[in-house]
Amino acid sequence: MAAPYADELAGRDRSLEEEFEAPVDSTADKGVARKLPAGWERAETTDNVPYYVSHVDGQTHWDHPHMSELHEKFESFNEIKYAAYKTAMKLRAIQKLTQLSKVKLGVVKNALRQHGLSESHNTTAISVIEMESVLVTMFNNAKISWSQFHPDYCADITLNWLLNCYDR
Repeated sequence: MAAPYADELAGRDRSLEEEFEAPVDSTADKGVARKLPAGWERAETTDNVPYYVSHVDGQTHWDHPHMSELHEKFESFNEIKYAAYKTAMKLRAIQKLTQLSKVKLGVVKNALRQHGLSESHNTTAISVIEMESVLVTMFNNAKISWSQFHPDYCADITLNWLLNCYDR
């Protein structure tokens, strides 16, 4: 019975792969290769929490524009019958957007160690700027051979996702 759903999920996974490996438009670099659609700018609060300014509609947003697009895409996954498959597709979409699927666990451990953090148990809270630094180190050390891979963009998107998950 589940075979038709497996075929449907495989098809959706292929379409996600094509979509997330497409080139990303970029604005002018400010020393960091942050990829944003035209008319968008990244800013930070006094606590170094990133937010995004749309010069198109004059509004500010907590989510990176590509993360917002992903949230909209999640609506299409609600058509999937089984909750486990639906959740798996949403997690896979996040994994592909952040490129975390291409980062080996050893690279994550090394990035944590480079920043004085333990890979097994941490009791110290770190700031947003420290987390961003760990993520940039992690993606820079990943040495992913993908022509459209931008470590700073992946760190930015991953930070945005983590802030969504662990918002105070």
